[in-house]
Amino acid sequence: MDDLCRFAANPLAFVARYSESALISHIAIVTASLAGVGCPVMTQCIKTLIDAFATPPHGHLHSIYLAGLVDCSRRSVLAARELDRQRRVCEGDRRPPM
Repeated sequence: MDDLCRFAANPLAFVARYSESALISHIAIVTASLAGVGCPVMTQCIKTLIDAFATPPHGHLHSIYLAGLVDCSRRSVLAARELDRQRRVCEGDRRPPM
């Protein structure tokens, strides 16, 4: 009981301790949940983009969708590069990226 009492002030530590006991199954559940939510969301985004390009242009709506898609892709690449740079700095590797 004393072991559980130390988690009374920090419930996240309790959840982490419980999750560590069956780590592989928890990873599988979280991955399946994220895929279950992510697939329909991405499908809806792609459907919206296709519908926007299939309809006659109303002003520059289709261009805005495309610009948004390109901007999201660009930001994702830049974020990945920044994370890689920070990782290399933390590891002491000061070489420029390839």
